[in-house]
Amino acid sequence: MLFAHEDFLFEDDYRDPVKRFGVVATFIKRLSREQNYRGGFAFWSSSLESPTLTLMVAEFLIEAREAGHEVDALLEKTKGHILNTYLRDDAYDLREFNKEYRDKLKIHALYVLHKLGQPQPSRYGDFRHNLFEKDKVSQLRLIEMLAEDEQYQPLVQAWLKEQNNLIRLKGETAVVDDPKVALDGYYFGYSSRAQTARLARLLINVEPSHPLLFPLLMGLTQEKSNRQYISSLETLEVLQALKAYQKVLVAGREPVIATIRMNDRELLGRIDPKKNNQPIELPLKTLPDRMNLQIVKDSGDVLFYDMKFHYALKEFRDWGLEQGITLTREYFDLKGIAVTPKDFLHGKTYKVVLNFFFADEADFLVVEEPLAAGVEPVNFALQTSRWGLQRQVTNTQPTLGAYLDHREFRDKKILLFAGFVPRGFYEFTYFINVTNRGQFMTPPAKAMEMYSPEIFGTTGKEEVRVK
Repeated sequence: MLFAHEDFLFEDDYRDPVKRFGVVATFIKRLSREQNYRGGFAFWSSSLESPTLTLMVAEFLIEAREAGHEVDALLEKTKGHILNTYLRDDAYDLREFNKEYRDKLKIHALYVLHKLGQPQPSRYGDFRHNLFEKDKVSQLRLIEMLAEDEQYQPLVQAWLKEQNNLIRLKGETAVVDDPKVALDGYYFGYSSRAQTARLARLLINVEPSHPLLFPLLMGLTQEKSNRQYISSLETLEVLQALKAYQKVLVAGREPVIATIRMNDRELLGRIDPKKNNQPIELPLKTLPDRMNLQIVKDSGDVLFYDMKFHYALKEFRDWGLEQGITLTREYFDLKGIAVTPKDFLHGKTYKVVLNFFFADEADFLVVEEPLAAGVEPVNFALQTSRWGLQRQVTNTQPTLGAYLDHREFRDKKILLFAGFVPRGFYEFTYFINVTNRGQFMTPPAKAMEMYSPEIFGTTGKEEVRVK
């Protein structure tokens, strides 16, 4: 219904817009039969009216009207009910609910009337004094309404500034999350992604030049989740956000003429709009010590570009890197005494502990732990003489193993895979047998998100000496 002319979003028979229109029209007829005499709706024909459901149905009817459906009679009846009941403090229907619920309901009702083209600005003042104490969804609804009134602009700008501290940046993407909303029965289905979509839609309408708008949209389109349940409300919010952005995005009709220079040396002139990617590869050894890169658009519509550096070091670092993930190694003998890899003894077995800290929840995590040439891992999947060492695995932090979907123990490295890991500290323990005397080197271990490789962490290299 929302994308009446976007046939590519649908499959099979639903690619036909006439069929889609008919399905929505049939559902609207069902709603007309289930609407009570006052204009409200209930979850079941035999149950009491639900104020939350009534307002959600009203929002659906507003969207249906914009798509060309005849719903004026239904909307008028519901609108009168909202004015006469949901905005009244002495309404009999709302006496059983606490003040927090009634405030959410009133803000929701005011928002529906705002979308109907009948704003009630005289009632906004009741909530502006404690705006920042409201839940995230109520705040978003209030700001969208207040933004159209000049007297509330200072409050709107202060709220927008506050959001910069609440938006979580994750690599090239950004998300907003209010845990209270996800656990609130009033907002069933309002996941973190739904909240992110609603904030993005608000910024498009109120401040389209906000620097975090594009990362928020990137977060919506690039999310790869292993969740088994995604609510229809979440899907709807994301589609509405992308639809709103589609309206303000200037379509590229004219070829973009741009010049890319490095230290006054021209790297690329005319950009062909028919090609999505025109890579420029510069070997690291050709880069000057001081680099001044300029990208100048001379004419055309919108120029999007992505700049990344890919290079390999001649030798490994002695220290680790932290880009959203912190990773360290520790070594212990079988008595639990800490040792260094420079003091390994031939024929002995040692315990290795990988310590992780995830600054944010990690999706599709991959851990690669290389092994020195003089050691081999103990694989508990095989019942060897070392199989009983499992009982010596004790952790001071939550174990990463609880979240692993797959693990591989090879001769040269250990691989770990997890679909999702919450934010926090974790440990992973394994054992190694020292098989050869000599001096060896253990390359850095690396943990990263498979689909967001810019979020990663490494250890440093370590020298191994076996006596």
